[in-house]
Amino acid sequence: MSDEDAMLIISASINFLFIVFAYDYLKELKKFRARISKFRTKVRQLIKKNKLKYDIKLQKATMQIKHEFDEQLRKEEDLRISAQQDEKQTKKDMVELQQKIQNVLNYAFEKNKNCIESNFRTLQALKSKYVKSFDLENERSNLNEKSKQKLLENFEKLEKKIIDEIKDSKITKEIVEKSFSEIKQKIR
Repeated sequence: MSDEDAMLIISASINFLFIVFAYDYLKELKKFRARISKFRTKVRQLIKKNKLKYDIKLQKATMQIKHEFDEQLRKEEDLRISAQQDEKQTKKDMVELQQKIQNVLNYAFEKNKNCIESNFRTLQALKSKYVKSFDLENERSNLNEKSKQKLLENFEKLEKKIIDEIKDSKITKEIVEKSFSEIKQKIR
């Protein structure tokens, strides 16, 4: 055997060994790729599972927030209705009080036309009660402009009626006008 044949056999042996190693390497590489593919599949499944859990938690949190929001809206609606009822009752009470005051004033002036002094004292007492009741009602809730205007108009009618009845006494007339102007200021 010659050196060339020996070199050729050695070269073929080395190439064969190289091919065997390359084949084993490719087998291991395929196994590694298969493991990576399985790992990716598991990761995707885990991501989907976690996403599902997150979606469920998010949905529960959304439902809870919606429930709390609805509850808050319900409470606000109840408060608004209660406030409206209180305002209506206050207006009704105020109108009744105004009517009672007018009735008392009318009755007092009808019965005591000859007694201007008595009328004046009654007027002062009623004025005081009227102002106190108005202040109290005004503190409870703010009247809207329409209610204030109606109250002012009724009060001006009452003022004219009283002034007409006590025309004879100049001093009493001035005092009454002063009292009514004070009440008008309070109303405004």
